[in-house]
Amino acid sequence: MNSQRMTTIKLSGQMGKKFGRVHRVHLETNTTAEAIRYLCS
Repeated sequence: MNSQRMTTIKLSGQMGKKFGRVHRVHLETNTTAEAIRYLCS
């Protein structure tokens, strides 16, 4: 069974325009650094 939770990343301003406003993803560690790596990939 997968115990990972969905993480919601919400962006506003220029970041929201560039990457999209809302992202729902499964992240391994749920850290800010991992969220940024996800957005840059």
